[in-house]
Amino acid sequence: MTTDGATMNRIKKIMLAACAALVCFAFPATSAARSCEGGSAAPFSERAHSICINSQKRPWIGIRDQGVFAVYASAQSEPVSNAADKKFAPLEMQFVQMLLGLLAAGLVTLVVWVVMHRRANVLIKQKQEYKKFIDQAINMIAALIDTKSPYLEGHSRRTAKYSMMVGERLGMSQAELEELYYAAIMHDIGKIGIPDSILNHRGRYSDADYAELKKHVEIGGRLLDMITVMGNISQGARYHHERIDGGGYGTGTKGSDIPLVGKIINVCSAFDSMMSNQPQRPAMEIGNVQSELLHNVGKQFDEKITAIFISLINEGAVPLKPEG
Repeated sequence: MTTDGATMNRIKKIMLAACAALVCFAFPATSAARSCEGGSAAPFSERAHSICINSQKRPWIGIRDQGVFAVYASAQSEPVSNAADKKFAPLEMQFVQMLLGLLAAGLVTLVVWVVMHRRANVLIKQKQEYKKFIDQAINMIAALIDTKSPYLEGHSRRTAKYSMMVGERLGMSQAELEELYYAAIMHDIGKIGIPDSILNHRGRYSDADYAELKKHVEIGGRLLDMITVMGNISQGARYHHERIDGGGYGTGTKGSDIPLVGKIINVCSAFDSMMSNQPQRPAMEIGNVQSELLHNVGKQFDEKITAIFISLINEGAVPLKPEG
C-alpha cells in the first residue's frame, strides 16, 4: 500500500494535534492549556487552544464514533463542528487509534509509577524505623548485660567496636559487618543466667563456680538461636571462648572449625577484659596485653585475627581505655 504526500501531511498534523491534546489533558497549568483561556501563542499553542474550546480543557470528550473530531479539526484549522463530516482514510484511522492507544498506555504507566514510587518510599521509611528500633533494643539488652557486674560496664559495646574494626580489615561486606556487630554486642548475653555472686567473685574460682560460669556460652547460644532474622548471631555467644588448640569451653570446637565470628570476638573480648579491672586482678598494661596476645597465637587466638588486632594497636586505631 502506497501513501501519498497529502495523507502523510494529514497524519503529521494529527500527531501534532494529539500531542497538544495530551498536553492540555495532563498539564493544564502549562502555556498550552492557558491558551484555552484566550491567550495568544505559537502554532502549537493555537492547536491546543482549538482542541480545548469545546471540551472544557479535556480533549477526549470530542472523541467518538470513527472520527477524532477535536483532534482532526485542530490539525486542519477547522471548527470542531465541521469535523464530523470528515472521513479518515483507513491508514489515518489506524494511525490515530495506535497513537491514542500509546498515549493512554503512557498515562496509565505514569499513574502506576507514581503510586508505586510513593508506596516504595513508605516501605523504605518503615524499614528504616524497624532497623532503628532493633538497634535501640539490642543496645538496651547489651547495657542490661553489663549492669550484671561493674566489671562488665561497657565491655559489650567495646567488644563490638573492636570486632567491627577487625571485620573491616578482613574485607567483610556491609551485611557481614552488621551481623558481626550484633553477634559481638550480645556475646555475653548468657551471663544474665549466671548468679551475680559468681560474676563478681574475687579471687580464684572453685571448680563448681567455674563450671557454673562456663554455662553462659550455652545459655547465650540458646537465647540468640531464637532470633532468626539476623543470621547466625548466636555464634558469637556460643564460640567466643573456644580455643584454636581445642582447650576452650562451650562446644570443644578447635582450629578451622571455629566460625570466623567466634575467632574475632575471642580476640576482641579477651583484649578488652585484659585492659579492664576484673574481680581477680587489676587492668593490665598495654605492653603486657600485646605480649599475652602474641604468646597465645595458635593456642587460644587465631593467628590472622591476632595480627590484625596488633596492627590496630600499633596504629592507635583501637581505644585502649575501658571507657573508649
